Amino acid sequence: MGKFYHPLRKSLQFPEPGLPGSRTMIAARSLSDEAPAKRSPHSIFIKEKERFRKIDFTAILFVEASGSYCHLYLEGGRYLTLSFTLAEITPKLSAVFFQRVHRSYIVNVDRIDAFIGNTLYIGQHRIPVSKRHRPEVMEQFNILGNPR
Repeated sequence: MGKFYHPLRKSLQFPEPGLPGSRTMIAARSLSDEAPAKRSPHSIFIKEKERFRKIDFTAILFVEASGSYCHLYLEGGRYLTLSFTLAEITPKLSAVFFQRVHRSYIVNVDRIDAFIGNTLYIGQHRIPVSKRHRPEVMEQFNILGNPR
């Protein structure tokens, strides 16, 4: 315990920093005991020249593979070309929002407007659904009627 002297009062006792019972020890203990909470991502940062631009997942319509590049289609008719493969981008996208529907496509499930057979429609875009991914895609929909 350290001592602090005040001319009008008797010397006061307070715990030394870092010792049990001190405020700094309590703060350090509570920070180290709690595991950092991992937030569920709702956006992704994409590098454009020297800065990183934040893009909300809700603004992404779908991602299309094109060789060793990907096109990220956004609302408003815009798209970004990224020098990453679909395999590199997939883990960065939240499974809550996105679903792989084809070897070349990942779609934002909330942005699907319609589907006919093995084709999804997002705005004016037609996106094929592979036979391999069709059962997983159909599970995402709340369907009234027979999807065949």
